[in-house]
Amino acid sequence: MRDAGAQIRALIRTGHARDAQPVARAALGDAERLGEDALRADALWHLGWTELEAGQLDAAEAHVLEAIAVAERTGNVRTRAEAWIRMLRIEHLRGRYDRLAVYRAQAEAAVDAAGGGAEQRALLLQFAGTMYAARGELAAAVDVLQRALAIDPDMPTWERGTVIESLAVAQLIAGHTRQAIDLLTTSLQLIEQGLGSSHPRVGFSHENLALAWFDLLDLDRARGEITKTLAVFVPGLGSHRSVAIAYDLLGMIELERGDVGAADAAHREAHRIWDAVSRTHPRRSWTHFGFAMVALAVGRTTEAVEQAEQAYTGAPGLPEPKDRALITLGLARALCAARRDPIRVRALAREARDIYLAQLRSPRDERDLARAHRLFAAPEDVASAR
Repeated sequence: MRDAGAQIRALIRTGHARDAQPVARAALGDAERLGEDALRADALWHLGWTELEAGQLDAAEAHVLEAIAVAERTGNVRTRAEAWIRMLRIEHLRGRYDRLAVYRAQAEAAVDAAGGGAEQRALLLQFAGTMYAARGELAAAVDVLQRALAIDPDMPTWERGTVIESLAVAQLIAGHTRQAIDLLTTSLQLIEQGLGSSHPRVGFSHENLALAWFDLLDLDRARGEITKTLAVFVPGLGSHRSVAIAYDLLGMIELERGDVGAADAAHREAHRIWDAVSRTHPRRSWTHFGFAMVALAVGRTTEAVEQAEQAYTGAPGLPEPKDRALITLGLARALCAARRDPIRVRALAREARDIYLAQLRSPRDERDLARAHRLFAAPEDVASAR
């Protein structure tokens, strides 16, 4: 079982989570045949970890929660701690940020019971900090992530890089875009140095750089970075939520560049992947938003409204107010272009405008705020919505 665990860890850390799954399933089968619950807890945790890294979140959650239950029953405190830490990651990937406080408390209690090793504490703080960043709580994110860096001086280079990247994302969400780009450049170098250029972790670094350049409306750089992301993600991850998200970002960048066909193709690929991995994830709203903006660009206003309504329905599940503002504005633009419900257009434009005024972050935000102002002032003016 120890050999299986070491093999699984090595495969995951080299970006081969799917190759680790047969090893984890075999270890679980061995534990069940032996009737050893302590070993079974380890095997369930390892299987859930491989599923988490492969983006199979339903299976991962089921196996990690079962590992926690079995570990509690058998007193396997280290596995219980590892499993609770990964529950934070699963909730982040699901977009369920409201569970942060409860799951962080459970993970901290489990780590304390296991002896509180620096490696476990740093990982817990990293995952919690990433969730604070996604919720737009910059001060909490920076505090937690800086503690993660300080708590484990022996942290491997690539892990230090991932924590710095989480700090960069917090700065990016807060609108400190140039500072975020500097941190992302540093983190990318550290992660590449430790894991190689083809590891999926490197793809996330390029994706965050794409987002930063997109916020600055530097579309060529943004497109270059998201292309690098997909060059890593597609062969490394296959049908995975992260690949769908990257395709949606590519679609939005392509539309800003004026290539409607490329934008439509990117969003269709995202739609195909979402159908395979999750029909309910909040991030799926971006695919509907992308379809709406493509339809709006070519004058298919009925389709634009239908897709924008679907995006707006899912937008409350998105943690960042700016994301909700963009989707709200998109629906207002589609309704205006279709010459429908000017009262609702004004209400939506005001909703988006108020978010932007409170959350104004980047040149792209400023451009969209101007759109919201125009729609609020004159919703009957279709030309101004485009």
